[in-house]
Amino acid sequence: MFVIIGWAVALVCIFGVYIAHGGNISVILKALPFEMITICGAAAGAFLANNQMKVIKASLKGLGLCFKGSKFSKARYMELLALLFDILQKARKEGLMSIEKDVEDPHSSPLFQKYPTVGNDHHVTEFITDYLRMMVSGNLNAHEIESLMDNEIDTHTPRNTPPWRPLRVWLAACPPSASWPPCSALSTPWALSASRLRCWAA
Repeated sequence: MFVIIGWAVALVCIFGVYIAHGGNISVILKALPFEMITICGAAAGAFLANNQMKVIKASLKGLGLCFKGSKFSKARYMELLALLFDILQKARKEGLMSIEKDVEDPHSSPLFQKYPTVGNDHHVTEFITDYLRMMVSGNLNAHEIESLMDNEIDTHTPRNTPPWRPLRVWLAACPPSASWPPCSALSTPWALSASRLRCWAA
């Protein structure tokens, strides 16, 4: 939605100010198709020449996410915090072994079912349960768990970012580049989960 609004505002400002200053819009409209083919064609050619095929496919596939917006809303983050609070409160009151069943089978756990948005997210659920399982087993200390969390987040992030980096470069070369807001599809609750679990483990 904001992408469309951004483009609309940019086009109105660019052409509106040009017309307001007495510019002849017919000259621009006549040259526009050829200018767009030149600029966008050169940018598209450079994009194809400088990226691997898997990056190109992933970029085109993920382009729609820029218009949809991120699924990670405030309500989703609040639900994640509430889930972590309930899990850690249960562990504090009843002991670590009390959450063993919730960790081993989160899909049938009352705690995870209470928060369906986060509970149905496979990646976040797996991330949380993996590190809770380590805490329950007691084989690692807080610093080792923190290091593993950081490594997993760093491993996950580069796998998602390459398609967006070249796409942003390509969009920056196409007018109106200033109106294109950054795609926020990479914002995930992984880091938030990690920070809460780190504090509790310490």
